[in-house]
Amino acid sequence: MAVDLETLVAQVWSPDVRPLAEEAWRCYNAGAIRASIAATWSAVTADIIVKLIRLADEGDKGAQAFRQQVTDAQDKGLTPEGVRAMQAIEASLVDKAVDFELIDTIGKRELDRIREDRHLCSHPSLRMEGEVYNPRPEAARGHLAIALSTLLVHPPTQAASWWRSSRTSSATRCSPPPQRTFVPPSTTASGSPPAGASSRSPRWRRCSSSTRTAGCRRTRTPTGWRSRCAPSPK
Repeated sequence: MAVDLETLVAQVWSPDVRPLAEEAWRCYNAGAIRASIAATWSAVTADIIVKLIRLADEGDKGAQAFRQQVTDAQDKGLTPEGVRAMQAIEASLVDKAVDFELIDTIGKRELDRIREDRHLCSHPSLRMEGEVYNPRPEAARGHLAIALSTLLVHPPTQAASWWRSSRTSSATRCSPPPQRTFVPPSTTASGSPPAGASSRSPRWRRCSSSTRTAGCRRTRTPTGWRSRCAPSPK
């Protein structure tokens, strides 16, 4: 079934990023393929930054350090130093998204491909002999579909951390109760026979409700309660 990109564009999580995704969609429909790929990559970078800042606002220490890096670069403005700082941040954004579990390693591979094609679209000098990169329309549509389904429509949740914590709590709740060991009266708690008793204790026999006497003993086993009658004296 074909992916309805227009519906996915409307479902972009961040209202600040949604206009960038809409622009990429409009460029694709207008036949501006290179512009569509460049706009898609802009939406990816903006989305990762917005989501990491949201995690920082929620108290994540690592995300707070990243937020400080972004703030320092923004304070420098459009100076050469500020531009270089933002370029360094942008170069590591996909890795940051993996570190903070916004995407997995497969999603990283797909987003890296969008970044590579964006560089070819924005920097024609990267190609030999001055050839202009002419991506096919299917490439632009595929990049936008991947960016939307892999990253843009999802909230900034750290799924792996939640899964590990839920697995730990579930294992704690499902731990079996400690088993009790049945100690017959012919032995002591240490397992040795009482003084004057034979080292070989007589067998107890299983009884039913019809044959139960005052000498019977009920014991709890891992599978339930059992009644046993004391052995007959010899």
